[in-house]
Amino acid sequence: MIGRQFPLALEFLPALGRADFLIAPCNQAAAALVDAWPDWPGPHALVYGPHACGKTHLVTAWREKSGASLLDPARLTVDGLGDALDVAPGTVGPPAWALDGLEEIADEPLLFHLLNSVRERQGSLLMTARAAPSRLNFTLPDLTSRLAAATAVVIEPPDDDLLAGLLIKLFMDRHLTVDPDVVAYILPRIERSFAAIHQAVTALDRAGLAAKRRVTVALVRQVLFQ
Repeated sequence: MIGRQFPLALEFLPALGRADFLIAPCNQAAAALVDAWPDWPGPHALVYGPHACGKTHLVTAWREKSGASLLDPARLTVDGLGDALDVAPGTVGPPAWALDGLEEIADEPLLFHLLNSVRERQGSLLMTARAAPSRLNFTLPDLTSRLAAATAVVIEPPDDDLLAGLLIKLFMDRHLTVDPDVVAYILPRIERSFAAIHQAVTALDRAGLAAKRRVTVALVRQVLFQ
């Protein structure tokens, strides 16, 4: 007897181009900031908002536009900062770098040195975080002053139109075809957050693969709302 089949954790490639970013009132300012480069008021910009709200998507789109290098917050050190900033600087404008996850840097002097180094190189740095700079628990006065001077925009909680569009996009990213009644069934019943939408689509994808079924209202009811 053949036992139940479990889906493999196959990777998929989400569409992360600028044209794939869904614009809504909650994220319009963040998208406008990316589009405005290199005409920023200063060298440092920050997009902040909750998990899965599209910050990494905007970073990816901005890197395509600017040629920016992606800095790994887990690997940055004071001694290695110069080498990190010398790797593949921006090629279509000022030198540019991206830091996705500002709160992951615990070394405050390192972060202060990074901000100063970008300014000295007359470059641009796009950062992301899950909260405003004033709520990230940094205590070094010079650092908090630098971050307060950065151009910062927030991604607010999504409205219903964006949640619906995001559901459809995430299904499409996974090559899942769903009928409109599936989206209509999910929306009034799910938590109103970016993270909940991502989690729901992931769960439905895995359940559909395991059962070799399309994503239907019946499957949604079974997986998400029982």
